Amino acid sequence: MAEAVNAQVYSNNNINLTAKKNVHNKKSKLKKISKKNTALASVYVLFAIISIASAIFILSNYQKITALNFEIRQVDAIIVEAEKTQLNLVAEIENIKGTKDIVAEAQNKLGMVYPEQDQVVFFTLEDTAGPERQEGIVSTIFSTLTGYHE
Repeated sequence: MAEAVNAQVYSNNNINLTAKKNVHNKKSKLKKISKKNTALASVYVLFAIISIASAIFILSNYQKITALNFEIRQVDAIIVEAEKTQLNLVAEIENIKGTKDIVAEAQNKLGMVYPEQDQVVFFTLEDTAGPERQEGIVSTIFSTLTGYHE
């Protein structure tokens, strides 16, 4: 009977050990699965963070590009306006260059008139041989123009 009790205790111990091993194996498997799930969750979170950071970086660059495009449009508008102003000024210069306009401006704004026949002085320059002669021509021209004679 003692042997039967020992055999029963031994078989109970084996069952308990087997049950403990099964429970331990299940816990190990659960720990492995939970570690895998934790690692997988960490990878997903890291991927989400990287995706969000990339999206923010891309959007900030698009914002910079949009701001630069707006600035380019403003500068283009200024250039077009400057070209229009330049064309207007060139046309105005061409109008002013005309001799009729110059005469009209001189007569109207400055009060200038054409000289009369007795006011016009004609002179001719002779071919001179030396500096003394040239100096005399200059003084003659000067005295003719100013009316001052030495």
